[in-house]
Amino acid sequence: SSDYFQELYDMAIFLIKKGKAYVCHQTKAEISEYRNALKNSPYRDRSVEENLRLFEQMRQGRFEEGECCLRCKMDM
Repeated sequence: SSDYFQELYDMAIFLIKKGKAYVCHQTKAEISEYRNALKNSPYRDRSVEENLRLFEQMRQGRFEEGECCLRCKMDM
């Protein structure tokens, strides 16, 4: 994926700007729990601007590994 980092990054930015992706701070266990309960992440409705800011911080390495991730908005 490192060969395609910029392309993947640009796609992620596109999805965030379209409101189709968001930065989530749930743990793997919480994601699984919410998914099984058909509940949306509490971070799902952040603004586009906030998601862009957080995603840039992810790129800069300001978060620990696994502290957050980029997720697509899907129907439950």
